[in-house]
Amino acid sequence: MNINNKFIRFNLYIFLLFSNSRVKCWIYRKIFKMEIGANCRFTGMPNFGSEPYLIKIGTDVTITQNVRFINHDGAVHVLRKKYPGLNVFQPITVGNNVFIGTNTIILPGVTIGNNVVIGANSIVNKSILDNVVAAGVPAKKIKSIEEYENNILGNNYIIIKKMNFNNKKRTILESLKNKAII
Repeated sequence: MNINNKFIRFNLYIFLLFSNSRVKCWIYRKIFKMEIGANCRFTGMPNFGSEPYLIKIGTDVTITQNVRFINHDGAVHVLRKKYPGLNVFQPITVGNNVFIGTNTIILPGVTIGNNVVIGANSIVNKSILDNVVAAGVPAKKIKSIEEYENNILGNNYIIIKKMNFNNKKRTILESLKNKAII
């Protein structure tokens, strides 16, 4: 399939927009030749840029809305009169059991380790080690995953698994009311 055809790209985008995570992952694997591990979830439309085949995603990864992967340095355009055709590309690797928050930008050459949470609106310009929560502009370690876990379990967590909408809503609202949050 020639994905350079505008009509095909548009229809593929619309299909991806309304597809579930499993279908999205399959399309990115098959059509864009990306390495994506099992049990990955895309809760929105990630932007894998113009070279998605340079991006490797591990297993059990969640990529939320408007996450952008940039694996080239477009700024070299200012040097193209001196060096015609100049381009700089670097791969991006995301480990296993990773959550990437909304509106995050991941820059060329970055490796995100295993068991990592990247906070929303972060810019990841350097590699992130295993077992950390990182956030900010630029993203940096905020705490360990163990500290994050202890914080979550000490606060307002709710376990809701496979509940229908009404039961889920009732459980969440009752829990928050009991904790005097609403």
